[in-house]
Amino acid sequence: MKNILFILICFSFISCSVTRIAKEPKYQLKLLDEYVIPAKTFFNTYEIGGLSGIDFKNDTLIFIDDRSTKPIIYTAKWEASDRKIDSLVFIKSTNLKETDATFRKMSMDLESIRFGKNKNFWLTSEGNIKKQKNASVFQIDADGNFKMKMNLPKHLQVNGSNFPFHNRVFEGMTWSFNKDFIWVATELPLENDGKKPQLWNTFSPVRFTQFNSTTGNAQQQFVYQLDRIVRLPFLPFYTNGVTEILILNQDEFLVIERAYSAGRGKRSNRVKLFVTNYKTVSNTLEMEQISKKDQVKTADKHLLLDFKKTRKQLPSKRIDNIEGLCFGPTLANGNKSLLFVSDNNFNSFGEQITQIIWMELAE
Repeated sequence: MKNILFILICFSFISCSVTRIAKEPKYQLKLLDEYVIPAKTFFNTYEIGGLSGIDFKNDTLIFIDDRSTKPIIYTAKWEASDRKIDSLVFIKSTNLKETDATFRKMSMDLESIRFGKNKNFWLTSEGNIKKQKNASVFQIDADGNFKMKMNLPKHLQVNGSNFPFHNRVFEGMTWSFNKDFIWVATELPLENDGKKPQLWNTFSPVRFTQFNSTTGNAQQQFVYQLDRIVRLPFLPFYTNGVTEILILNQDEFLVIERAYSAGRGKRSNRVKLFVTNYKTVSNTLEMEQISKKDQVKTADKHLLLDFKKTRKQLPSKRIDNIEGLCFGPTLANGNKSLLFVSDNNFNSFGEQITQIIWMELAE
């Protein structure tokens, strides 16, 4: 019986399509450079690491450090020439729990950050679901003071009939194309929506929710189907989920899916970048639970880049735990660029690096 099961599993690995690749790709990516922040780099007494969010504006980068005890926002100046990163100089750090008493009462696990209007910032936190602390999407001013937060639908809260998995909530956030709304995405399906991705194909829908940045109310929502795990773990843990999103135009997002298969050392992470189109999706905002039998129209997705194809081109020769994505500077030829950042988890799961990858995006 065990042999039959093993054969069936192996057959599923080779027979099931994992991702769709566009026959005529609309976008192309080209590697420009990689910048690795050395281990044990400190700024204002804080060790730089755990960088799970990034954004760029006017040659200034902002990062967030996802430590719950010391949620830090870093500001850095960027210099680049000849399509190479010349320097990255940190100039400011803000510990939210020291700037505003509101944050001392919240369970903070920061994951994404975006420049807002009037020198404000928007952030996401995964909260602490195990301790009945909701995730949050909130705004702060330039000094780290609390301004407002979004009103979560019941199914995104901890006390409903459906709720997020612990530490698998709002990993991704982006502005809408017209800058009027904020989109956020859960990392994994909600508890009663579908299954966590497995080594075989599953129904694993994550929810993308749009909020009005003025009223804080949810406007609409759709679901996006996660890929299965493709790298066999050597230890009994694996996962795959959305770690960041970025709006491209009125109808399309860039989506990072980061898979992790324990025990694979420097190749434990498998990172893919998708283009997803949500023009014809079902609105799931009023759906407390989602199942496969509901026949919900999910967002269309196509693979843009499997980072394993980029690994050998990098000076570090590795793809680490990539969790952040933003637009970088517009290049001299008029093309957009993308910046990716990895979260090194402060090396708590083994040797990791904090890498920034710079790519050209062409149509």
